[in-house]
Amino acid sequence: MGKYGILFKKQLLIYLLVLLLLKFLKLKKIVLFLAITIYSCSWSREKVIQYSLDNEAESEASITSEIERYMANPGQALSYKIGQLKIRELRKRAETSLETVFDIKTFHKIVLESGCIPLEYRRKN
Repeated sequence: MGKYGILFKKQLLIYLLVLLLLKFLKLKKIVLFLAITIYSCSWSREKVIQYSLDNEAESEASITSEIERYMANPGQALSYKIGQLKIRELRKRAETSLETVFDIKTFHKIVLESGCIPLEYRRKN
């Protein structure tokens, strides 16, 4: 295969990865929307499942399982998103203050080793 064939394969791989990332981000937005809508708008289980079927490329069994999980634990999706945003904020702060000494592996190790703790405590340490 010539250099153009290899270049094409790399571009195709990048394109596919971007599509997967966009699908994942759309899915997370839908999940967060539905988790909130179940309670704030009093949507029925069936309406939420139908909305998911219309907007996601997942099986009905997978969607139903996910919706039932959010119905049983209403704050799960929202708390996950808040935690994600807080960890991004902490990472940005660490990158800014440590500049060239910042190491992403060390940051991840510290975050993961501290376990499940309140976000306010994580911010102070």
